[in-house]
Amino acid sequence: MLSIAVFRAVAALSIWYRQLCSTFGRSLAQMRLLGISVFAVLMLTGCVKYEVGLNFSTTHYGTIVQHIKLGQRFTVFSGQSAEQWLTTLEQRARSLGGSASRLSSQEVILTMPFYNGADLMQRFNQFFNPSSESGNQQLVELPSLSPTLTLQQTNALFAVRNHLIYDVDLQPLGVVGADGNQLINTSSLIELQLGLSTPWGATVLEPVTQVERVELLPDGHSLVWILKPGQVNHLEAIFWLPNPLGIGIAVIVIAVLGGALLRYRILSPPVLPPMVPFT
Repeated sequence: MLSIAVFRAVAALSIWYRQLCSTFGRSLAQMRLLGISVFAVLMLTGCVKYEVGLNFSTTHYGTIVQHIKLGQRFTVFSGQSAEQWLTTLEQRARSLGGSASRLSSQEVILTMPFYNGADLMQRFNQFFNPSSESGNQQLVELPSLSPTLTLQQTNALFAVRNHLIYDVDLQPLGVVGADGNQLINTSSLIELQLGLSTPWGATVLEPVTQVERVELLPDGHSLVWILKPGQVNHLEAIFWLPNPLGIGIAVIVIAVLGGALLRYRILSPPVLPPMVPFT
C-alpha cells in the first residue's frame, strides 16, 4: 500500500512539474515577444512616414506625389538597406515617367503625372505592384502590401463623376501575438497617409473600414486618410471634375445662338410696310 501511495505521489508531482514548465515556457516566450515589441517601440518610434497624394488638376491631368521620410533611428539600424530601398523607389518612379527629388539621405519626394483615370490606375498599380525588378534582384526584403486603386468615371456632360476605391492590406505591418491579437499599436512605428486633392472637393463614402481617421484640410478641397497598420484598409470617395469637352461644346452653342440673335434681331432691323399718304 505504501509503495502504491508513493507511486501516485510521484506521478502527481511529475504531472504538476510538466504543467509548470509548460506554463513557464509559454510565459517566457510571450515575455520575449513583448520585450522585443517594447524595444521596437522605444527605439524605432516614428521610423517611417509614407505619404501618397492624388492631386487632380483637371479631368485630363494630375499628379501622384509620394513623400517618404525615414527616421534617424531607422536608418541607423537598417544601414545600407534603407538607402537601397529609396533608390529602388526612385528608379521605379522614373521608369513610369516620373521624377525623384532627394531631399536628404533619409527623405525623398516622387512625382508621377497621369492624364486620365485609366492612366492613373495603371501607373499607381504598376508602381506599388511591380511584376518584377528588371535587371537587378531586389536587395531589400519588404512585406508585400499590394494596394489597389480603382477609379470609376461617369460623364455628365459638363462634369465627370469620379468614384475612387482604395484597398490595401497592412496586416504584414502588424505586431501580433501567438493568439492573433495585435500586441502594440504599430502606428507609432509606421505612419501611412493617402491624400486626395480636387478642385471642387470630395465626399467620403461610408463605411470606411479599419482606417485610423479621415481629415479635411483647411483649404476645403483636400482629404487625408490616416491608414491603420496591421489591418485591411478600405476607403471610397466621390468627387466631380469639370469636363472641358462638354464645357467647350456648350460655349460653342451659346456663341452660335448669340451670333444668330445679334444678326437677325439687332443688326438687321425689321422691314416696315410702306406708308400710305393721307388724302
